[in-house]
Amino acid sequence: MLLKYLNELDRAVKDAREHPGVEQYSRCAECADTLREYLSGQMEAVRRRGTEIMDQLLPEQFDDWMAELGAVHGAARQAGARQPMRHTRLHG
Repeated sequence: MLLKYLNELDRAVKDAREHPGVEQYSRCAECADTLREYLSGQMEAVRRRGTEIMDQLLPEQFDDWMAELGAVHGAARQAGARQPMRHTRLHG
């Protein structure tokens, strides 16, 4: 499973570098979170080596990607909060 998660992260990072955008950054975040979750349940040697490899796969701009992703999601939430509530009448 470790190899699978590392490969998925590697592909997601390559895709984000080639086609920068919210969707690609989101995929990177998902892959990194899945890998971190997997590693948290592994023995120390696997966790340590997996984390080292993950750190090598993640680009320097990963934090910038996550900040951009957070800003986009924050703006979307804020825009949603400004929308008037719509009530739907249920017919029963």
